[in-house]
Amino acid sequence: MDSAIMVYLGIVLVMSAACLAAYGWDKRQAVINGRRVPERTLHILAFLGGWPGAWMGQRHFRHKTKKLSFLIVFWSAWPGGSSWRRSFAKCASDADSIWRCKPR
Repeated sequence: MDSAIMVYLGIVLVMSAACLAAYGWDKRQAVINGRRVPERTLHILAFLGGWPGAWMGQRHFRHKTKKLSFLIVFWSAWPGGSSWRRSFAKCASDADSIWRCKPR
């Protein structure tokens, strides 16, 4: 498998785990009225590659599934995240090494 794909999958795996943990922690804090994870942090984690973990966290913990303002931002981030992923894949396929890839 191409090293760029492995790097991308590694990023998605790590960020998804972090995002899933953040959703779980936020749900726990919501139940006990503790200090919550800011919504902005949840969105940033999802946008930076944790989108599968964010989606799984919403489903598994039944958390952040009804607040419309959160869902609008969450789903509107998908085009931005998708274009970032497409750019990364294009750049990685054009370059010998992901680290030498220059944005166009």
